Amino acid sequence: SIQEKLDKYSKDLIEVIVARVGDEKVGIFVHELDEIQECDTEINTETIDLPGLKGSIWVKGKTICVLDLEFILDTYKNNKLTLKEVDWKEQQAA
Repeated sequence: SIQEKLDKYSKDLIEVIVARVGDEKVGIFVHELDEIQECDTEINTETIDLPGLKGSIWVKGKTICVLDLEFILDTYKNNKLTLKEVDWKEQQAA
């Protein structure tokens, strides 16, 4: 359950991205939000050809991948998405 995941979370602050996909609000837990940016840059859809990624944008000298939340939500609803729990402490130590 979500509560079990939250109980194991080691941070005091839970970081979530919330977006509207169609008529639904979708929340995605993230390990860390590096920084929040607002830009009017058009998404370049030719740079990335992977399911779940819409494309990329260039912000302050960095290339940022843009998630295709509609694809991810549809894939999850159709039971075709496997959720994987990542041990971030272990990942950072590697």
